[in-house]
Amino acid sequence: DLVDQLSTISAPTMVIVGNQDILTPRGDSEEIAERIPNAELVVISGAAHGLMMEHSSTFNKILIEFLQRTEATHSAEQQLSV
Repeated sequence: DLVDQLSTISAPTMVIVGNQDILTPRGDSEEIAERIPNAELVVISGAAHGLMMEHSSTFNKILIEFLQRTEATHSAEQQLSV
């Protein structure tokens, strides 16, 4: 059980879950996101466990936006440290 170690994650983190996922229920994802400092939780409506394939356009859009925000934040932090 690694749940207690989630609080040690310092990397930007986004937890994505489908609201129809019975293998990894939304409540589990909510707990994971709550335990990781500054994690984002995204719930894709109508998606199940294979959400990255079933809702690929939505999944990809959410992921790309997260990566762009993360890169922008990282770049800004690097500028400040110079």
